[in-house]
Amino acid sequence: MPTGVAEFNGDRLKEAREARALTGVTLAELTGVGRPSLSQYEHGTRAPSPDVLERIARALNLPVSFFMHPSRSAPGETLFFRSKSASTKTARAREQRRFDWHVDIASLLQAHVMFPSVNFPVFDDLPDDPSRLTDDDIDRLALAVRSFWGLGEEPVGSVVEILERNGTIVSRYELGVDSLDAYSGWRDGVPHVILGADKGSAARSRFDAAHELGHLVLHSKVTPTTWMRSEVLKQLEAQAHFFASAFLLPAQTFSSDVTIPTLESFLALKPTWRASVAAMIRRAAWLRLIDNEQERRLWIARSRRGWNTREPFDDELDVEKPRLLSAAFRLAFEAHKFSIGQLRVSLPYSLADIEYLSGLPEGYLTGAEDLGLLRPLEPTEHERPRILSFPTDRRS
Repeated sequence: MPTGVAEFNGDRLKEAREARALTGVTLAELTGVGRPSLSQYEHGTRAPSPDVLERIARALNLPVSFFMHPSRSAPGETLFFRSKSASTKTARAREQRRFDWHVDIASLLQAHVMFPSVNFPVFDDLPDDPSRLTDDDIDRLALAVRSFWGLGEEPVGSVVEILERNGTIVSRYELGVDSLDAYSGWRDGVPHVILGADKGSAARSRFDAAHELGHLVLHSKVTPTTWMRSEVLKQLEAQAHFFASAFLLPAQTFSSDVTIPTLESFLALKPTWRASVAAMIRRAAWLRLIDNEQERRLWIARSRRGWNTREPFDDELDVEKPRLLSAAFRLAFEAHKFSIGQLRVSLPYSLADIEYLSGLPEGYLTGAEDLGLLRPLEPTEHERPRILSFPTDRRS
């Protein structure tokens, strides 16, 4: 039988270590606790003493209560990462844990604030086997999603806002690994998207959001086991990429804008379509607006201009940022739906983690705690959840 803190849960120690992207050796160095002891704690064969648990909690910047919570049940849904290479294994493990925390935050807020309903089209003819999807199928599906959401075929505004309006919970923060641009998944019927805030230009981030939309629409039936197969992952990524291109650059309207397929003409279209020149070259090639030789010359010319890492207008287009989670927190606090103390009980993470994963300004929660401004307000029997009005984006 384990000794020490009886309520300690070793699964939560492993979760915390992975969420901080730490090895057992590194955590041992940070805490002064032997690696064998930490391993025993994680496997549940021993429990730490209160003093040791305090040291572990401080090192991982988490409240002691975090390590008392029950184990999570394994989700059946797939998280769509762009790489499963050994070099991203630690980062993927960290993001899987962060994703769980992100879902917990959203679930708490949804209990107090009425978010937009999930409004995704259901395609009855979508094959269970994604390998049966053709480029033409995906092009048609991207247009169908636009039609379902009433977007027409003109350039759309913020893709992030479109996702949020239709029930997607979106977060944006630094992922810290070059090969992880963004990821997404369904949880209990709710779509979630995580965007990397350290991934360069607005056009690239916008394309990432459309790419993740592609996964949510096309690959909801893909199991984690199927995703782990390298040949399947490569195909799923290509399909989501193609979906993003078709969603952002609809064939008919984009083709009519490409009168002369030169770098200058594509660059002139960038502020309107908010897509990179690279994305427009690929789309133009698929639409046969340019032949293979023209495409080759465009890539060479683009490279010679130094646009492989950064294109013109990248610093002028606004990055599309999620707003629902932070707005929901503000609304819940203004309505006194819960106190910081209640928040700590419901979400056993550091306030800094909650701020970071929710897009709140640094110090928003800790500042409120220090001032003692938030207090609980018991809901009446007839009280309904507050409805979260979506801020209007007046950009075209």
